[in-house]
Amino acid sequence: MRRAAPSSRAAALLALGLSLLPSLAYAHIGVGPTAGWAAGLSHPLSGLDHMCAAIAVGLLAAHCDDGRPWLLPSTFVVMMTAGMALALRGVAFPLAAGGVTLSVAALGLMVSCAAAIPVPHLAQVAIVAAFALCHGHVHGTEIPYGNPGVAYGAGLVTATALLHATGVVIGRLPVHRLTRCAARTR
Repeated sequence: MRRAAPSSRAAALLALGLSLLPSLAYAHIGVGPTAGWAAGLSHPLSGLDHMCAAIAVGLLAAHCDDGRPWLLPSTFVVMMTAGMALALRGVAFPLAAGGVTLSVAALGLMVSCAAAIPVPHLAQVAIVAAFALCHGHVHGTEIPYGNPGVAYGAGLVTATALLHATGVVIGRLPVHRLTRCAARTR
């Protein structure tokens, strides 16, 4: 059985550890400005919950063996957008905040256990879709009433896609190359 690369395990353990910090439970209270493209772009880059989940999706996509590595990141973006739209329409989703917190732990666990306990690709898509809906809904509820949120959402989608791409790049780096980079920084 193939073992997970040390970089994948380290990233997953970091995501899992960070998800246990109490401050992450309040990741979406007092988020700052929620209008405009720049605010949408900066939020995922300043929130550990979104950053860890999006990078984990990229790491999972990097090791997709069915020739469709784009499926997980695009599913996340589409379902996150759908979640935002539902929130902007006033549709209640009381479990969304808990789903965001759970997403960090679950996606991190999926990354760290990918080699030992492979999750079928279709199941990964469903899990990513559910968590992305939670992320999107929480972000949509942050937008003040009367603000259409289009620019904020576009910035959020852009940053999320960049974080997915970062996860794919990290996931595709050869382990020996990561080791050399780490050795040089000491």
